[in-house]
Amino acid sequence: MTACIGNGLLSILSGYCRYAHVTGLRGEKASRQILGLKKMVSEGAPRRALTQAGGTASAHWLTPRLWASADPVLDRSWILDMDTTIKMFYNKQ
Repeated sequence: MTACIGNGLLSILSGYCRYAHVTGLRGEKASRQILGLKKMVSEGAPRRALTQAGGTASAHWLTPRLWASADPVLDRSWILDMDTTIKMFYNKQ
């Protein structure tokens, strides 16, 4: 796994602030060892990599993977039952 992909994966798993926390992840040795990365890149590298990928090329790469994750459940009958009137407080109604 390349360092840029590893950094992107770690930043996605660790928070929702896009690339703001990538610099903080550079000092974590445990995460790097789990993913088998030899180095961590700066916060600009994942941003530049995604910019260079382009929309059409990214869509061609991503579409089959999205379908592969959704296909197994599409042949089953299911019902989405959601009640938005219930408000949870401390995991209790």
